[in-house]
Amino acid sequence: ARPLFEADGDAPANPEHAMLRARFEARESGPHRGLGIALDALARAPLDPALLSTAQELAAAAGRAPLALVLARRRLATGAAPDGAGLVQLAHRYLQAGWPETARELLLDVTSRAPEPPGARVLLGEACLASGRIEDARTAFEGARERGERSAAVWLGLARIAVALGHRDAARANVAAGLAEQPADARLLAFALVQGGDASDEDEWAARAERHLASGTGTTESRAALHHGLARLHDRRGRLEAALAAIRACHAERAAQQEPGDSLTERAARTLARAPHSDSLGVWPAAGSCTDPPAAYAAPGTGDAAGGALVARPLLVVGLPRSGTTLVEHRLAGHPAIAAAGELPFLEELAHEIAALTGCPMGAIDRLSAVPRSLWDRAARDWSARLQRRAQRSDAAWFVDKWPLNVLHLELARTVHPGVAVVHCLRDPVDTCLSCWFEAFELRYPDLRDLERLVELHAASLRLVAHARARGTPVFEVRYESLVQDPARVLGVLWRWLGLDPGCAGAPPVRPVLTPSALAVREPVDTRGVGRWRRYLAADPALAAAFAAVSRAPP
Repeated sequence: ARPLFEADGDAPANPEHAMLRARFEARESGPHRGLGIALDALARAPLDPALLSTAQELAAAAGRAPLALVLARRRLATGAAPDGAGLVQLAHRYLQAGWPETARELLLDVTSRAPEPPGARVLLGEACLASGRIEDARTAFEGARERGERSAAVWLGLARIAVALGHRDAARANVAAGLAEQPADARLLAFALVQGGDASDEDEWAARAERHLASGTGTTESRAALHHGLARLHDRRGRLEAALAAIRACHAERAAQQEPGDSLTERAARTLARAPHSDSLGVWPAAGSCTDPPAAYAAPGTGDAAGGALVARPLLVVGLPRSGTTLVEHRLAGHPAIAAAGELPFLEELAHEIAALTGCPMGAIDRLSAVPRSLWDRAARDWSARLQRRAQRSDAAWFVDKWPLNVLHLELARTVHPGVAVVHCLRDPVDTCLSCWFEAFELRYPDLRDLERLVELHAASLRLVAHARARGTPVFEVRYESLVQDPARVLGVLWRWLGLDPGCAGAPPVRPVLTPSALAVREPVDTRGVGRWRRYLAADPALAAAFAAVSRAPP
């Protein structure tokens, strides 16, 4: 093969030669080298099935799972689709990667075929739920039950729907029905412990969980879920040392499941390294600070000079998870001119697509100019369509996209839609990091269960927002502590900043909430979440050392 590669030079023109060379270099120098060659060739032959297959295989081998999924989606567009069981496996990977819409599209195709692969309808319910299609999710789960699937996943899915709608009693009823059929199911027990119940029920669930863990049986995932449920129970009851021991056990189990890949902290650092003058950016803004209000924008449906692509005007609510983003979105939507679309992973998917197109790593904001205009136009239309579908309306002045980690994609958002504005949620950094640490976030976010990385990510997120402000993106800072003490005043200032009359605002609409705050956000605002960190740092000096480097807010 060597003479063939030497004749081709650095850039093989023949896709088959490029595929062979990519495989050869992957064997000789590792998958990253082979993947680079395959991606360069795909820039010239983007729909070659064999080249796409090779690039997908090498991306997976290099720990670039999201990129592998982008390439798999491109392969599907060429008509190279696996069988039903293969599509279910691929849909499951999309769901794990946080791309529920893509998973749902695949599963709709699978469930329309005969015979239907086992578990496809339950997975369709999970994909619909994750993408905010509540009634479609209910239909899928109930359809699975009618087909005789008595798995815990069905009852768990129905319980999660009830929580998303704020129906605590219905959620408990579904969990009870599931536990009556499968009393030792770890996922149902963990969900019950997290949501809570009567003291006697909680004691029984905890005893079952402890017996399950003591037996040494079950998967790593199920043991991690049980440890997390016990941590939440101990936290509610004020047993701080037990809560800390349980959450550490949860993270130890999940670390064993972790696959290699790009961390959020690394991506943030890469973005800042490519940002002009990033070293001179300030960190903490003054309390209640904001840039100039967003400029006037054409009304929805009037289009723009680029061809009518920009319709829905996005309002990003960003910050680290557990910093108050759900509360801010929920309260903002009390104004009739604001539509809440929930958490959309759209910008994350787009960033992976651009990485596949340019061959650059995530966060390479200096390469955005290399992306063709056609992709930006399509992205603007797709983002607009998703915002309107999730919000179930098209007539709002602002559409809220509150995926917290859009903080990594502020420059990308500004490029897709120049009219974007940002609400940056800030909470005491130790409270924020500790609350993240006590959650069982998806495996793809290892930074959120590592205290040292959490502190680094928090500092990086502040600088990313400072960079967006310096680049001209309108930014409004909301302090969680101020919001829970005087929500009417904070929201009034924010609505006026958005060009809206606070007098028109009313109660937030009844809508699904798909975050850990789904039940709490519907309750009256209180200050219980303020200063939670103090009792934990007093109980464990090791935590105080872990948070010593955190960037504290000024008074």
